[in-house]
Amino acid sequence: MIISHKYKFIFIKTSKTAGSSIEAALSNYCGKHDIIMPLTIGEERKKSNLGIPPAQNYMIPRHKYDIAEWRKFIKTKKRKKFGGHMSARIIKKLCQLYCPEDTWKNYFKFAFERHPLERVVSQYYFHNRKESRPSISEYLAEKRYQNLHKLGCNLYTINDQIVIDRICFYENLEAEMAFLADRLGLPEVPVLPKFKTSTRSDRRSCKDLLTSAEITMLEKFFARELELLDYENCCLKSDYEIQ
Repeated sequence: MIISHKYKFIFIKTSKTAGSSIEAALSNYCGKHDIIMPLTIGEERKKSNLGIPPAQNYMIPRHKYDIAEWRKFIKTKKRKKFGGHMSARIIKKLCQLYCPEDTWKNYFKFAFERHPLERVVSQYYFHNRKESRPSISEYLAEKRYQNLHKLGCNLYTINDQIVIDRICFYENLEAEMAFLADRLGLPEVPVLPKFKTSTRSDRRSCKDLLTSAEITMLEKFFARELELLDYENCCLKSDYEIQ
């Protein structure tokens, strides 16, 4: 997640959508007062090697705590902070409390999405990086894919309504980055570093890797996303912006 006061944007980070690479690429253009969330230790190390600015300003300054927050801090010793996969609902609240006036209202807010069945397949390979992995069917039986709601559409909706300005499609990644560079006024199109080395050898589409029964089951589970953004045509929707 990034809140850039310099370029007046808020990037909400979903999962399995190249979020870490996008966040790192955008960090290159952030100013000293911008909020950049930390990635994993390994990713932060790679950022440093590439000369990409590190995480910054994600801890809420203690002088801005109210009495209840001070009591909680004294009890737990844990600082209040912005989060990596933080929802729009929480970001909006924290912006109202700790950022310049009208930050949430006036900044350009965006997130990346990907066909939910492709996200499931990507998650399967991410959780099973060795070749001696279980089958996709066995993985689906564990129902770990169900957390993709929480790390997807739940992040950019409030009461089932989209509350950001643009949904960018992973399927159109290069075109989306070019759009963002122009929309945000960046000096050039950001180049995405590769952070997560893929162990996925089978690059067939999700509909070739899943059975018809599995596709039906997943389409039912992700019906909200499929209807919300018309994923049957997602690769054609490179200019999806909330009106």
